[in-house]
Amino acid sequence: LFYNLRSLYICFKRNKIKVIDGSSINGQELLRYLAEFGAIAPSSHNTQPWFFEVKENSILVKSNTKRRLPDSDQHDRQFWISIGAAIGNIKKAAGAYGIEVKTHFIEGNPAMGTEIIFDTVYPRITNETVLQAIINRSTNRLPFKPDDIDNSILDNFKNEISTEIEIKFIKDPDLKEKVRTVVGKSAKAAFANKNFRRELSEWIKPSLDKYEDGMPGYVLPVPKLFSFILPFIIKHINIGAMQKKMHEHWLIHAPVYAVISGPDNISGWQLAGETLTHIMIAAESLGIRTGIMGAPIETGDYSEQLRQVIGGKQRPQVFMRLGYAEPTPYVSPRLSLNKTII
Repeated sequence: LFYNLRSLYICFKRNKIKVIDGSSINGQELLRYLAEFGAIAPSSHNTQPWFFEVKENSILVKSNTKRRLPDSDQHDRQFWISIGAAIGNIKKAAGAYGIEVKTHFIEGNPAMGTEIIFDTVYPRITNETVLQAIINRSTNRLPFKPDDIDNSILDNFKNEISTEIEIKFIKDPDLKEKVRTVVGKSAKAAFANKNFRRELSEWIKPSLDKYEDGMPGYVLPVPKLFSFILPFIIKHINIGAMQKKMHEHWLIHAPVYAVISGPDNISGWQLAGETLTHIMIAAESLGIRTGIMGAPIETGDYSEQLRQVIGGKQRPQVFMRLGYAEPTPYVSPRLSLNKTII
């Protein structure tokens, strides 16, 4: 009971974005507001590796290379997927106000930044459902309800997706079992790597509300007292066998798995990130929760094993599970906006 109350306290203490009616906001105030939606996008280890420069009629999304994960994300794949997720959040929020946008890479190079250009800074509508879904989205780390997700819903998730991206939703029991085997092995292998554990331990934080990034114990979720020793355990003890069982347990209780595949380069990774937020926001608006699992994507050759199992043509960039569940009673911490929005 104490743990749950503490989680709720943290959830409500942290400032959440409030939905603002489009008729009451425009200009630079609107662009800064939309940048705030980018700042609550999902990111690997909750590193939040971005800057948002608000201009006259555009938002320039830049990468913060100081927040890279050189051991668990050696090719910066998750880094750029996170940047793409932030871009996707901003584009979805703009669309909820009836504002069309276009994007381009600075000097044709995504590493130089991505500029989101707005056709107008005067909102025409306010789709509160989409805006609230962006705000409420969180990563589920608990089992889902057994309820099935209708195929028509999953098909709708594929709307408005780039032709460069391939999405596979997996419901067949035999195929799910094969995928679980790959994911379980990848989780065990990841935690056998001392460098991976050391880096992860630096982003696992005690359950205190002073932290602005990383993963405090209350988002994992673990009891508050245990959260103070968890970084030490992760750093010094190989808990791969336990992680394998935990990942398999999560997947056994998930009605649907999703694999987002695409080009294996920076622009492809950003597209995968945009696709990720597109699915997560659409799912959240229907009460469907999502949980991302990075091990089968970044560990060894397990992404290739996953591709072969599902019969995909491109490299898997994102793996996640979907299902119905109650909203999680916590939110991940966020950097102060003056540290991310220019």
